[in-house]
Amino acid sequence: MAESVLLVVDHEPTTTRFVKELLEEKVDVILFAENGREALEIISTNQSIDCVLCDLNIPGIGGVETIKRVRKKELEIPFIFYTSPSDDKLVKEVSPYGIFGLLNKEKPHNLENIVLRGIKEGMRRQGFNKDSRPNYQKLLSQLKKIDQ
Repeated sequence: MAESVLLVVDHEPTTTRFVKELLEEKVDVILFAENGREALEIISTNQSIDCVLCDLNIPGIGGVETIKRVRKKELEIPFIFYTSPSDDKLVKEVSPYGIFGLLNKEKPHNLENIVLRGIKEGMRRQGFNKDSRPNYQKLLSQLKKIDQ
């Protein structure tokens, strides 16, 4: 059975722990990478990633370069970036690569809602069908609860 899969790219344990606790009951599989290099390795070996939640300011290969390389491979995985408000330059650099969402890392309002919508969009982009992705209905019911 195919599952909803989220890749979280962040080097800060506090943030990854927060994301895990917030989403572990709503997303079937959450993968973690500490930097862009690890994220690119995971993406190249896992065709079922529905969405990427990525800190723009990560060590090594940063968020901008990560999405740039993913887009060069013609992969349209939805990317949701979060960063501090002072990273305006990085936000401008990443914008041309078709980001799905952008969040303030210090106040990540609506993180759950945006990630679940990103996963839904990722499933749509992968051309899923309801038989191959039965957890899609579970995701839709979670989104309805959030929207109420």
